[in-house]
Amino acid sequence: SFPPGLRGPRGETPEVVARLSAEVMARLLPARSADRWPALRLDLPAARRYVEGYEAYKRRDWLATIQAGRDVLERAPGFGLVRLQMAQAFSKLGQSIAAGAQVALGRKALVPLPPEADAILAAWQIGLDPQQPTEAAQAYAALAGRYPHQTGFALRQAEFLARAGDLEQARQILASPVWDLQPVATRIDRLLALSRVVGNLGHLKEARIHAEEAMALVTAAGKGWSLERGSALLLQAQLGTMAFDHAGHRVDLH
Repeated sequence: SFPPGLRGPRGETPEVVARLSAEVMARLLPARSADRWPALRLDLPAARRYVEGYEAYKRRDWLATIQAGRDVLERAPGFGLVRLQMAQAFSKLGQSIAAGAQVALGRKALVPLPPEADAILAAWQIGLDPQQPTEAAQAYAALAGRYPHQTGFALRQAEFLARAGDLEQARQILASPVWDLQPVATRIDRLLALSRVVGNLGHLKEARIHAEEAMALVTAAGKGWSLERGSALLLQAQLGTMAFDHAGHRVDLH
């Protein structure tokens, strides 16, 4: 069990949070309790705005996430965590260059970062470069091998394998039975990726089924999934057109 929550003056909220974080890490990872982690580097107004931005992040309101992040950085330019959330928002909006810039700045700000965490950010940064799908697949393959229970790494590996043209290996990863108990975001992304892969392999009927399954999950998830809904709808439309015009022929769905 954890100790009671810490208390302190309102103006020292960031420091109290840092101390509580250190206590939690010491309980969860006692072998790493002596490791140095990046400082929070933000004042109380910046912390409040960061909380607002994080609420937007959880709602998947990517534009609000970016705006809140910019507001935080005006007061706390060295706060690296907000840059990573902004990077995720930019990535979701298809702005890979802006996302890559935020990851790079976040890695510089988050010093000292443990090597394992920095390896994850490095893979993310490589994956945001459209010219390096093979290198990104290799980086995520290393992470997937090191952390087999973190299926998000395997998903990213498969996505980059597909971009690099290795569709069969991507399909093998995505078709494994490990996905059924994953969070809804992972299951949706996996179904969309699998739909694209099997469609590129010419299995249009199977691809349509996966796109429809993704749409069903998006609908059940409620608000905040407009990008995924759009992707599923676009896939269904593309596959319907391809099935009518090019039945039995391999097509490129990217």
